[in-house]
Amino acid sequence: MSNSDVQFRSYFDLMEAFIEDPVIESNRIVIPIHNLVIWPGHAEYPDGIEFDRCYLIFSGVRSAKRKQYDYVGVYPHDKLSDPQMIVEGPFAQTNDDVFLYEFGAPRPDKTGYTYWEIESAVIVIAPDDVSK
Repeated sequence: MSNSDVQFRSYFDLMEAFIEDPVIESNRIVIPIHNLVIWPGHAEYPDGIEFDRCYLIFSGVRSAKRKQYDYVGVYPHDKLSDPQMIVEGPFAQTNDDVFLYEFGAPRPDKTGYTYWEIESAVIVIAPDDVSK
């Protein structure tokens, strides 16, 4: 497990987050995300931070897939439909070491849930609006 992956798994809080549709180009994926919380202790944000909206930018992507679920009933139900698997790519080849990032959150319109698995060399958080 890489330092990047440890940072991601240990400090990112997606409990109140919403994930928008990605922008995918070459070997890069940009995912707009709302209500992302990063806990204190993260290398880039040692005091912690909350983003109203930001972008998770994955570069050096080797593979990416996502499962799209629809809510059965009215949000926040814990009942989800069978997933629709979406495999992204192909991506430009990279010789960089890549790490697996796994995360999920509801869609902004609260009609479903998206779960991502991305093998990427780099993840960057690009702020759009910082609330704290």
